[in-house]
Amino acid sequence: MSEPAVPPFGRPEPMDSVDHLHYRGEPSLRWRSGVVTIETLDCIPDWESLQHAVERATRSVPRLRQKVVKPLLPTTAPRWVIDSHFDLMYHLRRVHLPAPGGMRELLDLAEITIQSTFDPARPLWTMTLVEGFAGDQAALLMHNSQAVTEGAIALAVAQELFDEERDAPPRGMPPEPLTGELGAFELAREVVIELPGSALTTTKSLLGGAFGALGRLRRDPFVVITSTQKYAGSIRRLVGPSEVPVSPALQHRSQRSRSASADVDVQDLRAAAIRSKTTVNDAYLATLCGALRIYHDAVGRPIEAISMSVPVNMRTVVDRDAVSASSDVTIAAPVSVVNPGERMRLVHRLVAAGRIEPALDVLDALTPLMTPLPDPVLEAVSELRPVPDVQVRHIRGSRTEQYVAGARVLRAYTLCTKHRVAIAAALTTRADRGTITARYDAAAVAHPDTWDRALAQAVAETNAYAQDELPPELSVTTIPEKPRPRRARKQSRSAEATAPASTKATPRDRPQEVPPEASGVELVSSNAAPPEVEAVQGPARDAGGSPEPGSEAATSARRAPRAPRTRPPRRPRSGQA
Repeated sequence: MSEPAVPPFGRPEPMDSVDHLHYRGEPSLRWRSGVVTIETLDCIPDWESLQHAVERATRSVPRLRQKVVKPLLPTTAPRWVIDSHFDLMYHLRRVHLPAPGGMRELLDLAEITIQSTFDPARPLWTMTLVEGFAGDQAALLMHNSQAVTEGAIALAVAQELFDEERDAPPRGMPPEPLTGELGAFELAREVVIELPGSALTTTKSLLGGAFGALGRLRRDPFVVITSTQKYAGSIRRLVGPSEVPVSPALQHRSQRSRSASADVDVQDLRAAAIRSKTTVNDAYLATLCGALRIYHDAVGRPIEAISMSVPVNMRTVVDRDAVSASSDVTIAAPVSVVNPGERMRLVHRLVAAGRIEPALDVLDALTPLMTPLPDPVLEAVSELRPVPDVQVRHIRGSRTEQYVAGARVLRAYTLCTKHRVAIAAALTTRADRGTITARYDAAAVAHPDTWDRALAQAVAETNAYAQDELPPELSVTTIPEKPRPRRARKQSRSAEATAPASTKATPRDRPQEVPPEASGVELVSSNAAPPEVEAVQGPARDAGGSPEPGSEAATSARRAPRAPRTRPPRRPRSGQA
C-alpha cells in the first residue's frame, strides 16, 4: 500500500483561514462545524486491536495529536502544535447502545455527539465504539472537526485505521512524533519578530498585483472591463439574494436537530444514471428532490423548486491549480418534476450551468479578510449571506471491502454540519453500498415520520427507474425536449415535402381532414375533374406558370443540377493591348 501524501508536522504549522473560521465557530451551537461518521460493523471488533490501530494512526498522522494554540492578539493565525499530554483513552471511548439497539437509537446517539463541543486544550476528535447495535453487531462513531477530516489527512487516517483483510497481519508501530511546547506568549513573541518581514512581503505582493492589473488594463482595456463586469455579475448571483423562493414548509429554525437515513445500492444509482445519460451524483440529487416533492405534497405545501447548495469540483482539466478542491453553487432544484429520469437530466443541466460561474472562488478570496474580524462582527457578516433550504454532500469511500480490528465495515453514514439550513443531506458510499443521511432542523421538518417515508419512497422510485419498472403515474413527460438544430429541421421539412401524400404525418396541433363520405356532406364543385382526367394532366402550376410549391415538379426542379455560371470576360486595363 502506497504511503499517503501527508503535510509535514515536525514543527508548529499555521492554521489556514478556512479552518480558522471553522475553529472560531466551535463555541456556538449554530456555527459548530463538526462531522460525525458512523461505520456499522458485522461484529464487535477486538478492543486491544482497535487500540493498537488507533495508536498507530495517531503516530502516522500527527494531526490527530495536535492541538490549537491561539495568539494573544489576532495578528496572526493559530498554530497546530503537538500535544505533549496526549491521552489516547480520552479520545477512544466505549459505550453500549440502549435497547432496542436499532438504527434510530444509533442516530440519536450520533446526534448528541455532533452537538457536543471539543475541548480546546486537546486534539479536535473523538472515536467511540458502540456495542449492542442490531444484536451482535457494533458501530464506530468518529467525531472530527472539519480541519481534521479534509484532504490528504482524512485519506491518511483511513489507510492507517482500516485493513483489506479480516485477519490482516499486525503492522509495525511508528515512533511517536516530536513534541514541542508553544504557548500563546511564545507565539506572540514569534509574531513580533516576524512582523517586519511578513509586512514587507505582503506589501510587495499587493504592489505587484496592482501594477499587473494596471498593465493589463493599459494593454487591453476592453477585455479587462468586460471580464470585470462578468465577475461582478457572478458575485451578485452567488452572494446576493436568491431568486428561488424559500419553501413554505421549511421556514422555521431552532437549535434541535434530528437525523434520518435510507440505504441505497450504488449499482442502482449507476444504472439510473446510465439510463438518463447523467452521473451518479445527479441520480442522488434527483432522489433527494423526489423526497422533497413527496414530503411537501404530504403536508399540503406543494412547491415547484427549492434552493439547494451543491458542491462542484473546482480542479478541472482547465484549472488544475485551484485553491479549493470544491465550491458550493446554489441551484433551483426541480421538485415538482414527477419522472425521476427527467429530474436527473434537469439537475445535470443546472449543476453544469452553475459550475461555469467565474466567481466561484470569491469566498476563498474573502476568507483571509474575514479572519481578523471580531466574533460579533464576523457573525453579523455571516448572517448577511443567503442560506439555501437544502445542503448536500457526497462522500466517496473505498470501492473494496474494509475491515477494522477484525470486523467488516457494512455501511457508512455521515452527519454533516448544519449552518442555518433546513436539511443537510450526505450520500456516503462503501464498496457499492451507499446511504443517504439527512440531518434536519426539528422545527423546519415538523413531521419526521412523513419525511422518513418520503425518503424511503424516493429511493424506491429511483430503483424502479433504474430497473425500468416505474408505475404509469410516474412515467409522464413534463419537460419538453431540446429544440433540434436548424439542419435537422430543414431535413425534416424536405422529407415531408418529398414524401407521398399517403405517408405524410399529420401535425399534432392540426385536426385531421375528414373525408366527405365520412362527414355525411356532399360537396358539389363545377371545377371538379374526374379521376381519369387528373391522371393525364400535367403538373399543377400557378398563375405565372411556375410549379406549385410541394408538387413533384417543384421537387424535381429543386433536385436538378444547376448550370454552371459563366463570368463575362475581363476588360483590359488602360494601357494594355
